[in-house]
Amino acid sequence: MNAPFRLDDRVVEINLADPGEAARVEAFVAAQPAATPFHRPAWLTAVAAGSDNRPLLLAIERGGMIAAILPLLDVLGLRGYFETVHLSTLSGAAKPSSRIFATALAAFDLAAAQACHVGDHPREDLQGALDAGMRAILLDPTGQFSHNPATRQPGGVRVGSLAEMLDLTFLQGT
Repeated sequence: MNAPFRLDDRVVEINLADPGEAARVEAFVAAQPAATPFHRPAWLTAVAAGSDNRPLLLAIERGGMIAAILPLLDVLGLRGYFETVHLSTLSGAAKPSSRIFATALAAFDLAAAQACHVGDHPREDLQGALDAGMRAILLDPTGQFSHNPATRQPGGVRVGSLAEMLDLTFLQGT
């Protein structure tokens, strides 16, 4: 397994309220093919303001340049709602590779049919999880992926909000 981080990497806290830092993050995000509106500094700042949090981002910096942004669960202060989290960057595989999903299933001792992945990108999250045999929920609050064919595959569903997930019967165990 390749190490996802190098010894010269630094974890840095980026204050998105600083226009220069927000521009640096925006440039990094704009260069990522799998980026979604959820990765944009403006969205992260709005969420932080709505939850009385400071607009901070944790990133990996390599040679003065942003090399990676740490998980949104940390950024948004949601990690405490999950007993365990499995990160693709620490498994030696990246989404949509089925390897990341297989590694997570093994870590949790689950069969694919027992798991559901929630993500915000049709190819990286939805298709990756479906290819691994899991159920998948695409979180799409802007509706930009409403016509994506992956959302109409068996086991895949698109929702506009986290609250909509509460209505999904397969999450209620029925």
